[in-house]
Amino acid sequence: MKIINILVFFAFLTISSAAHAIDIRCKIQSTGPDADWIAEDIIISLVPTGTYTIGGLPKFESIEATDRIIRKNSGPSVQAILQDLSEKRMTLTWTVDDFKDETGTKLLKLRHQSYDLSVRLTIYRETNKALVTTVSSARNYPGNRNARATGNCIL
Repeated sequence: MKIINILVFFAFLTISSAAHAIDIRCKIQSTGPDADWIAEDIIISLVPTGTYTIGGLPKFESIEATDRIIRKNSGPSVQAILQDLSEKRMTLTWTVDDFKDETGTKLLKLRHQSYDLSVRLTIYRETNKALVTTVSSARNYPGNRNARATGNCIL
């Protein structure tokens, strides 16, 4: 797959049809004790409306996220929310309901229930760098923290 700068992405959107989905693929390098809380491959599917904001940025009909954690816990994909779209970055968020870590039971053994996992993905448009953070109510016990990882995204 050819690497395309995310800056080119917005030029592509101007000529793209309103119903044609555009996929952004992110490869994430997640390490450390909480690595199983962030997926290595994240795919964001954007369907532009063909209309634009007053500032000239595209509007979207739908935005979906998928990765191994979503597929394991919520089905093929979840709806993502566009939190920020500017000339410098794009930030999306989504929630994985009833999250379980890779062992499938670690959280259940700890708290006897499952938790929601909130994910935030920021893509920096000039460099295609990605920053992923996750937050969960399961992290409120002593010694735990939110998980963070970085990577790169391509169209």
